[in-house]
Amino acid sequence: YGATPIPFTREETERIFAEHITRTVNSGGSVLIPVPAVGRAQEIMLVIKNLIESKMIPEVPVILDGLLIESTSIYSCFPEYYSTESRDEFMSGDSLFFSDYFVSVKSQNHREEILESREPMIVMATSGMLEGGPVLSYLRSMSESDKNLLLFVSYQVEGTLGRKILKGMREVTIINEEGKQEVFKLSAAVEKVDGFSGHSSRQQILSYLKRVSPKPQNVIFVHGEPEAVNSIAGAARRVLEASIYTPRNLDTIVVG
Repeated sequence: YGATPIPFTREETERIFAEHITRTVNSGGSVLIPVPAVGRAQEIMLVIKNLIESKMIPEVPVILDGLLIESTSIYSCFPEYYSTESRDEFMSGDSLFFSDYFVSVKSQNHREEILESREPMIVMATSGMLEGGPVLSYLRSMSESDKNLLLFVSYQVEGTLGRKILKGMREVTIINEEGKQEVFKLSAAVEKVDGFSGHSSRQQILSYLKRVSPKPQNVIFVHGEPEAVNSIAGAARRVLEASIYTPRNLDTIVVG
């Protein structure tokens, strides 16, 4: 997040997201969206729900599978932590995360029925970086057709299957339900939509550093890939008169 500015506003992000889904569904394909179970899954659920209701994407089944189902149930129990707008919507009788559009997968048999279907659908499943979970079953099944779309909406850490696919890998190796290694060709289209994030952007971080009071004497940038950390540290040096640190793993910093 520190390396380059996010190129889109939130409105543009949702428009691009909707365009990918509409183009795929209208061509007879399905969309697979790997999602982290907590936070991003619920955010994308609400985005999809609003896009369907506003007629910005076709009305197709939205399949929910994996840990996101349990996580969403927990969200539904604590509306007092929602934003004001979402809380008002919830209090008016809208269950937010439960809709006729959403289909929760409750069993392996149910999942197999969905996998055998060739009707257009949107599938949201864990894990978000394709490192395990039911998303791999959908990936294997939906990889066969170039009409389908693998659509990333979250960060893919270096070394994960998701990151490898974004870099161009199309011969995918997974461990299947029997615990055996399986290799298949990914023929589905691959896209990533930037702009959905639980983290502050580069612009937001620098804006905060400019406005924060009192001004810090020391700033330590962590939790990022080296390129991103070094990039935003350089930008911070131009807006702050402070000591800027970019520690590596196992480094120790002592500040007085």
